Amino acid sequence: MLQDGCADCKAKRAEAAATARARREQRERARQVKVRERESEAQIASYWKGLAPEERERLDAAALDQADPADRAAYAAATAPQVRRLLQAGLRDAHIRRLLGLPAAD
Repeated sequence: MLQDGCADCKAKRAEAAATARARREQRERARQVKVRERESEAQIASYWKGLAPEERERLDAAALDQADPADRAAYAAATAPQVRRLLQAGLRDAHIRRLLGLPAAD
């Protein structure tokens, strides 16, 4: 009877250890995703800052032109300047991601 209890205890400890390991691995994967996203954002910002004003205008136009139709419609429907700026920034960042070969943002 005692041996059955020990086997049960060992199984529970092994399960708890596996669960803890899985949680640590999940946290590490999430941390790595955040690091990669920060690096991507830095690359996008650097690319944008490196453009001359007329290049920025062309890039914004290309971003809007190549955007998903629903995103273009949302931009066209926005009447508040702040909303249009936010939408344009999102379209721009997505376009720069494509230009730089970066993964799409989640």
